[in-house]
Amino acid sequence: MLRHFGKLVALVFALAGCAGPAPDKSISGRANDYIRDVPLSGCNPADVDSPPTIKEGKRPIYPAGQLMNNNVGSATATFNVTEAGAIADLKTEYEGSKYFASHLVVAMQSWVLTPAMKGGRPVLSHCVFTMNYGIDEGWPFPKPNSPEPHKSAAGTQ
Repeated sequence: MLRHFGKLVALVFALAGCAGPAPDKSISGRANDYIRDVPLSGCNPADVDSPPTIKEGKRPIYPAGQLMNNNVGSATATFNVTEAGAIADLKTEYEGSKYFASHLVVAMQSWVLTPAMKGGRPVLSHCVFTMNYGIDEGWPFPKPNSPEPHKSAAGTQ
């Protein structure tokens, strides 16, 4: 009996390792979630057949120190997506804390991109992407005597 129980436990853990949330098709949403097939807006040239796309990657994480201090802000990344789908000439600016920009860069390093396409050929594109870091009222630290905290995700755009 114990022999079968051990196999059952091993099977449950193996299947649990395979389970996970399905990737989203939007850059907005829960911080650090996987994203897939998200077209990048804010890219030039605009007259392409298809814009550069995040084939897969992760959303930025809300910097813990900023979240704990209820600090909000934004980070803007200016970059090129090459014909090979690589990020080049990355520059960042931030409002509020440098950690907003550094966390955006870390997320961007996980992105696998497909380049913009025009006439069936990949083309270089210049993109500007802004990540707004905001905190919903009452999350993660509700005010005293407030109702149950709102279960929302930080790092939404």
